[in-house]
Amino acid sequence: MEHIQIRLINGELPNSEPSQVFEIPEETNTKELNALVNKLNKTEEEPFPYSFYTDGIQITDNIPNKGAEQVVTITYYPQAVFRCRPISRSTHTMTGHSNSILSCKFSQDSSKLGSCSGDHTVRVWDLNTCTPICTLKGHGDWVLNLDWHYGNKLLASGDKLGKVIVWELNENGTDGKQLWSYCHKNFISDIQWKPEVFGDSAIFASSSRDMSSKIYDARRGEVIRTLGGHTQGVTSVRWSGNENILYTSSRDRMINVYDMRQANPIHVLKGHSHWINGISTSTEYVLRQGGYDPLEKDKGIDGAKKRLDKIMGCGGGERLVSASDDGTLYMWVPLQSQKPVHRLVGHSSQVMSCKFSPDSRIIASTGCDKNMRIWDGFTGSCLHTYRGHVQTIYGCAWSPDSRMLVSASKDSTVKLWNVVPGCRKLMTNLPGHLDEVFSIDWSLDGSSVATASYDHTIKIWRY
Repeated sequence: MEHIQIRLINGELPNSEPSQVFEIPEETNTKELNALVNKLNKTEEEPFPYSFYTDGIQITDNIPNKGAEQVVTITYYPQAVFRCRPISRSTHTMTGHSNSILSCKFSQDSSKLGSCSGDHTVRVWDLNTCTPICTLKGHGDWVLNLDWHYGNKLLASGDKLGKVIVWELNENGTDGKQLWSYCHKNFISDIQWKPEVFGDSAIFASSSRDMSSKIYDARRGEVIRTLGGHTQGVTSVRWSGNENILYTSSRDRMINVYDMRQANPIHVLKGHSHWINGISTSTEYVLRQGGYDPLEKDKGIDGAKKRLDKIMGCGGGERLVSASDDGTLYMWVPLQSQKPVHRLVGHSSQVMSCKFSPDSRIIASTGCDKNMRIWDGFTGSCLHTYRGHVQTIYGCAWSPDSRMLVSASKDSTVKLWNVVPGCRKLMTNLPGHLDEVFSIDWSLDGSSVATASYDHTIKIWRY
């Protein structure tokens, strides 16, 4: 029996020292590697599952042999213990909107869903009964996007006229009212609340086609800062895992990095040759999750800060990916360098969206070429291309355990895909909508997927 030499590195700990060199049988598989790592880490409770990588490529079977003289370095990462059940059917169709529904999003505690529509309204739905809680009226044109505050009581929404409205639900969550509003000079492209891990606040940011982004304090009802620097419409805004930093993308082909205490960007990231449709950060999911974790409900915000620190320490720092009409994605480490670290090529047409997995190790992208691709979140290499939709894929959502993806398409279908190495294929085709599916979201508790459609309905999909 031939043997190979390996050393192990904990990929979750920045600057981790490699282990001693082990000599193991050449046919050692991942199950046996798991046992070795648990023994090395002196795991006293139930063995913890890990995934293993060498040279940035995941080991799914046996360890590649590089010859007797060379030591194979294996980096290991803990897998999510929390497991989501695959959705299989539409359990509820929620009606009430009288025009296309452009966006839907779960609250942090997964108890409510917000939706916004071309009928000028925002609706809030109870996810236990899948019935409407309230209809929020105040917009004068199509409502394009919304976002929940982490306290599950405040929402912010933006419309085609450029109006941003902050809504507050009452203590019982049975009705809502408008707190205040503010107007950009053109339609609102994105809204995002400042994450819970940075302390109790009611600060949020909006981006607009008027070439600006704004930061607001919802409690005081005022604009804190107007962010300039773009020369065309701003397409998205994202908070960084670094408290005072946020990112914006634009049709001017640039990504601006701001310190929220300054009006002008501190860095400008250049590389794309056409406008940028969206961005995603490696910390995005853990920031949205905040103190809510299905497995660690008692740890609250302290657990969230630890999860954030781990991701911020992986891969040289917080990573950002951008999706463009030039058919490419770029990966950046924006707080370290203004130059892209990887160019992700493979789509044959415009890239509509991009999204890091909850564990930050994989990037998903969707395109006008009818394909969805997944990419290594560190090296940028393409891991798989998912084919099956027959028209543009508008967006996708990850399961909280990073093992599955759902996609929403112009072809009116929703599809569930397996992301586990060796099983990367279509799991379930989910027809049901009568027209284009514009928006999709997976609840943080893993139980439900929501889709919003041109057919005026929202569907809830469950196991």
